Amino acid sequence: MKKAFIMVLVVLLPIAAFAQDWRSDGVGEFEYNCDLLDELVAEFGEEVYFLREGKEYTVEESFSRLALGCGRASHLDKELARMEYDTIWEFTYKDANSYQCELVREIAVRFGDQLFRLYNHPSFEPQASNLLKYNQRKAPYCVPRFVIANRDIQLRDCPDRSCRLNEYLLRGEMRPVVGVQADWYEVAREFRSWWTVEPVDSTAFVHVDDVLAGPADYIELDDWQDVIHDDDTPWCRLLVTREDANILGLVVNKAGTAREKIKVDIYLPFAESALPVLDQIEKTFTDIDMLFISQTYRREDYGSRVGIYTIEIAWEEIVYRIGLDLRKIGGYAIRVYCNS
Repeated sequence: MKKAFIMVLVVLLPIAAFAQDWRSDGVGEFEYNCDLLDELVAEFGEEVYFLREGKEYTVEESFSRLALGCGRASHLDKELARMEYDTIWEFTYKDANSYQCELVREIAVRFGDQLFRLYNHPSFEPQASNLLKYNQRKAPYCVPRFVIANRDIQLRDCPDRSCRLNEYLLRGEMRPVVGVQADWYEVAREFRSWWTVEPVDSTAFVHVDDVLAGPADYIELDDWQDVIHDDDTPWCRLLVTREDANILGLVVNKAGTAREKIKVDIYLPFAESALPVLDQIEKTFTDIDMLFISQTYRREDYGSRVGIYTIEIAWEEIVYRIGLDLRKIGGYAIRVYCNS
């Protein structure tokens, strides 16, 4: 299944949201919740939201100069608008913007469940992101999209140690974050897909001490994924395949015109440093006469280190972190095709 180009990390816009004051961003496809913007600016307006190339952007500057229709600014900030459109693709973990994580998390706790941005493209049904999902896409290193259990734990029915326990979450298992409350993450028990992360039924809670921040997104085996940030950075496609083997083997094949510019690393579950590369050899796909760089790793039995591996693709300041669930021993080929 190939992912199509549509707005992601969204929830369907409920009818009640139309009673709020939604106005255009001045470009034409996004609308913003002006009532929520007023509350956000009143509480956090003067605080620095992020830094870019040495320039500080406050909360009021970041949103008022973007949501022009809300009337809090006299002109559209074209650079902010460009950044907004550049980051609608998935997988971006970090870019040239440095977000203030303490503030981002505080905003997520205070206003995270409120609908904030409406994508109103004529080809799709109106869809909106709440403020949590908006910030998860901007800075998943501040408010994670996914968390991974750092030990065997039990999910709780409410955000307190005294709350009733329910099913187990085993060490290494990952769940999507759908809410933040103080020192607790609200996670989806079951969901329709890793991509859109729509909870099927009820949610549960995990304490921040019991989990690790996960990657920005997740990839399925045998499923091509497009990875892109903006027009000035390489466009990449990613595919992971598996062959039966009695030992865990990993290889990264980098192809395309940007193969030498792209850095690809693999992180074992719970590892803070990348897996050492054993060798890099330039080869050719003979059937299509295409050059690629084969990046190999030591073959060994990692034993208990099965679980969520992280594939990190980096180009200058742009970093993508993508989760891959390796629950079975075998030979895994990670193909990264990038054109600049």
